[in-house]
Amino acid sequence: MSAVRDISEEGVFRKPAADTAIKPQTAIFVKVREMIPSESSGNMIACFSSAGCAFRYNMVMDKKPASDFYDDWYRMTGKEWRSIKLHTKLLSFLNSHALRYLYAYRKVQHSADPLRLFRLTLLMGKHKYGLEIDSPNIGKGLYLGHPYNITVCEYAVIGSNCNLNKGVSIQPQSFLKPEEAPVIGDQVWVGINAVIRGKISVGDNVLIAPNTYIDQDIPSNSIVIGNPCTILTDHPDAVTGYIHHVC
Repeated sequence: MSAVRDISEEGVFRKPAADTAIKPQTAIFVKVREMIPSESSGNMIACFSSAGCAFRYNMVMDKKPASDFYDDWYRMTGKEWRSIKLHTKLLSFLNSHALRYLYAYRKVQHSADPLRLFRLTLLMGKHKYGLEIDSPNIGKGLYLGHPYNITVCEYAVIGSNCNLNKGVSIQPQSFLKPEEAPVIGDQVWVGINAVIRGKISVGDNVLIAPNTYIDQDIPSNSIVIGNPCTILTDHPDAVTGYIHHVC
């Protein structure tokens, strides 16, 4: 799981000229070729928005968006993408707004200039289903359980094979400091209406019970319950029976 870098200090990207036409809610990426580090296959993050909204999109130079979505599909359905017939895929998309949302999310996550259709799908997911997943830093195999009213702030980092259920809120401690957001590891199950807030870290293989409020670091292999939260450590089987189809 790659750490978020401060691009304003590193100078990997520069802002466009003042007279550049910028569409509302559209991130503009301007790459300074001579300043790209040698490890150019890593994550590069930039944010330029004329609407005053801090939308950031993740450009993974050596990975196609389809790859992450295939893992999401497998987590959501339990079936391999390539093993399913076309008409079955279409029916699945029609019947599941979560799959439509995830497909559009991955397209936007890996593209500097995504199609308006994908941005429209994310906007519809926000207004119709309450899905506000603004972070570009989410690993493969994301599972959205009963996907309504799920909020993930833009600076949050989430690992691979995680489950987010209805009403989950992952937020910074204060909206005045949005960069102070949670960092969540791999194979973390977050229950209904759980809140994870502040500049904290949650380890790997953690089960967060429904209606739990977390504002402190959580070690790996833990079960977290209640408000204020109680941490039960040394549970290597914490998510056994909760997280399926790990990819």
